Amino acid sequence: MVDDFRVSPGILQEDAQLWRGWRDQLTGVKDGIPRPEPLAFSVLPGAQDVFVAYAKAVLALTSALEDGVEQFDGIAETLDWAAEQYRTAEEDNVAEIEAVAGR
Repeated sequence: MVDDFRVSPGILQEDAQLWRGWRDQLTGVKDGIPRPEPLAFSVLPGAQDVFVAYAKAVLALTSALEDGVEQFDGIAETLDWAAEQYRTAEEDNVAEIEAVAGR
């Protein structure tokens, strides 16, 4: 039954690269959010309230995107770690089998 279960570390690492690509896309979105400039808002009464509301929205969105960036990076790191664990286990198993077989 052991042959029914195989893990390909290379596939795990490819998946990690996908997550890094999505992380990079989120980073691009986050970095592309226009930051509020007080001078960009009117000097009309109430414009300061609009500026404050916009600044809060930018901060909330930036924070959410940064959380996503960190999560995606964590997933990629975990996939790389798992790939390395499987690769090491396979190498250890092969070495042990060869030692037992007298090679």
